[in-house]
Amino acid sequence: MDKSELEARVQALKARFPYQFEGGRLEIYVGAGWADIFTKLCEDVDQLLGADKRGFHWDQVKEKYGSARFYHQLGSVTPDIRLDLHNQSGMTSLIMPGESRPGATHYSEDVMNIVRGLRKLTLEAEKVTQHTCAVCGKPGELDRSQAWVIVVCPEHKALRAELDKTGERLDGFWLKFN
Repeated sequence: MDKSELEARVQALKARFPYQFEGGRLEIYVGAGWADIFTKLCEDVDQLLGADKRGFHWDQVKEKYGSARFYHQLGSVTPDIRLDLHNQSGMTSLIMPGESRPGATHYSEDVMNIVRGLRKLTLEAEKVTQHTCAVCGKPGELDRSQAWVIVVCPEHKALRAELDKTGERLDGFWLKFN
């Protein structure tokens, strides 16, 4: 995908779901290979929310330890806290649900169903990115051959290795939403 195609994809998604991209406090970056995953996530979130969007927006979307992370805000609901523990055998991600944090307000069952649904959707999408090349969307694996770990297909792993020989970095495939 060239830069104009990447930009067109960003603008099309923002036009479909403008509320999802208003009010984010940090940057929103999605690998071009994960664009279909993120688009489906936006569609699923929209369907889950229904007519009442409840102040939902993406707060930050990024790559972390190779896969995507999708952080959102839902009105005044206390957001989850996420802790990623990285060791030689991999990574464990712990989530402290916002509703269980000290000082969190009690929410109605309707709101809690949406909160649980959003958590499920985002975690499922993140899991898919753990096996999808961030560059092209083909099946991939986590490449730990460089300081920046990322999921890439065999073709992009080879390209990364080739670029690394000249001190260059695989780049230019990020969709930027803000």
